[in-house]
Amino acid sequence: MARGFLAAHEAAPRTAALFATQQRWLLCHAGLAQYFLAARCGGAGLTRRGLGLLARQHGIASRNTAYAFFDEALKYEVVLPVGMGEEVVPSALTLSILTQW
Repeated sequence: MARGFLAAHEAAPRTAALFATQQRWLLCHAGLAQYFLAARCGGAGLTRRGLGLLARQHGIASRNTAYAFFDEALKYEVVLPVGMGEEVVPSALTLSILTQW
């Protein structure tokens, strides 16, 4: 697993940096879980507000911290907007790294 994570870091350092601390790790997992649940139910993805609610519900982070994390992931194209709505989905690179790791 460690080698896989190092390889992911070399391939996409911005994406791997999202997993740099326990809090960020947990925010990633919460966001991915929400994305996959939405996809399973026919939804499009995750929203900024949804991540903020998950972070507070599970005691991971404050709403503002979750929003800043979401904005960073969007800025570095770790997640991408879906259509004209507020929802985002993981980028192809992000999903590729997850499957390799």
